[in-house]
Amino acid sequence: MRKAPVVTGKRDLNRTIQGDYGNPVFGCPACFPDLSISKNNWESMMRKVYNGNKIYDIIPDLNQIIINAWLLVEKKLLENRLNAYGVSNFLCYRQ
Repeated sequence: MRKAPVVTGKRDLNRTIQGDYGNPVFGCPACFPDLSISKNNWESMMRKVYNGNKIYDIIPDLNQIIINAWLLVEKKLLENRLNAYGVSNFLCYRQ
């Protein structure tokens, strides 16, 4: 019976993954906001929602404003962002 490898650090983890699966492992930062499609979309929507430092007193009003902002996101913008990250278009189409 083969023992599970002991991973003591990032280098060992990369070596283990490469050895077990033969796949290259690329060093990427753990948190890289430019690679997060949903975060980028959320930030662009929030700029519209809170334009001019608006403050909303009632949650249902804020919910409706966020829904309206999402509906105003252009399909072309979503397609461009998905294509920039190499993601197939069918993954995030609104219906």
